[in-house]
Amino acid sequence: FGITLTVDGTLFTNPLEAWLYVMTNRVLSRFIRELDRRELLHSKAYFWSVEFQKKTEQPHWHMLVDATAIAYGEIVEIWSRFRPPTAPPLSEPITKENYQGKPPAFGSVRFTKSENVFKAAYYATKYLTKYPNEGYPAWVLDRQGRMPRYGHSHRFFPRVSGHDAMCFCSECRGVVEPEMIEVGRHA
Repeated sequence: FGITLTVDGTLFTNPLEAWLYVMTNRVLSRFIRELDRRELLHSKAYFWSVEFQKKTEQPHWHMLVDATAIAYGEIVEIWSRFRPPTAPPLSEPITKENYQGKPPAFGSVRFTKSENVFKAAYYATKYLTKYPNEGYPAWVLDRQGRMPRYGHSHRFFPRVSGHDAMCFCSECRGVVEPEMIEVGRHA
């Protein structure tokens, strides 16, 4: 199940501030935790990739979640809860019952449902590998420090072996150290 989460740029002074708010407050993982608390997910496994809007340079996130169906109103209500405390107050909270016809409290949401796992993988890799035609925004290129383009939960890539999460066997971790090849010898 694919979900696109945008941020209302008017709630922040610039796109970097919006990105930092979402990332430092762990909004994406809290979003998943709330979906799970409401029993809307099969598991807490998720994957996200960030993209930047062409005109506003605002970040938005494309997420894959382990779900069959989630009501649009549920997604809107949960995403609205992350409105920053510095934002102007709303006349009433956005809920799954009253969201229609109201501006987004934190940003807009969209979802893409597909039962085909290959389409879901395509959705994720499309935004992971997409290079913006106009290049990355200057604030992204100028940022000092870590600027992840994607992230995932600990359980997004399941262990095929069924071994414990702390197992360090070659099946679970792959080749840890590259093999040394003698100079002049072909592998």
